[in-house]
Amino acid sequence: MIIGVTGDIGTGKSTVAKFLKEFSKGEIINVDKLGWEILEKKKAKLIDTFGEKIITRGKIDRKKLGKIVFNDKNKLQLLNSVIHPLLIKELKNRILKIPDDILKIVDCALVYQWEIEEWFDRLIVVTSSYESRQKRTKRLKYNKEIIDNIMKSQIVNYGQDKCDKLVDIIIDNDSSLSALRAKVKKVWGSLLLAIGQ
Repeated sequence: MIIGVTGDIGTGKSTVAKFLKEFSKGEIINVDKLGWEILEKKKAKLIDTFGEKIITRGKIDRKKLGKIVFNDKNKLQLLNSVIHPLLIKELKNRILKIPDDILKIVDCALVYQWEIEEWFDRLIVVTSSYESRQKRTKRLKYNKEIIDNIMKSQIVNYGQDKCDKLVDIIIDNDSSLSALRAKVKKVWGSLLLAIGQ
């Protein structure tokens, strides 16, 4: 089974994915981490595009790059045009590498933007209030304007009709960590029933 876990920045989708791994003994593919691996591979091209200022101690500085692209839609589109095709291809490869008898958990914010919903046997969307997301994203140490721009760039923008067709499970994450864990445990129980275990 391939489970997609998606949601905007600060909703807690990565925490949901970790809880799923805990209950299922499955394997997580974190697309954000995968993206930064690809950024390093394309470091020379990105330096040509954005300049040496994105480098700290020989590596791409994600905060410096983020401040550039999330303040300029054109630069964000340029970065995405370089990285996203490679990232989608590598994600597919990573999914195929995991044995079929292991639950595959894909932690990915851009499922809808990439239109890869059909890759997954079940799709979980994690939601949270704007206020909760703001609190969780403080650790990124970006200013409020950049956080807002990141949120706008990731927003899960689908109407109710599409939501009904493409989302199997919605988990609201506006309470405690223990409450979230309990919700994910319940979801895992329903998934076990779905696969007949």
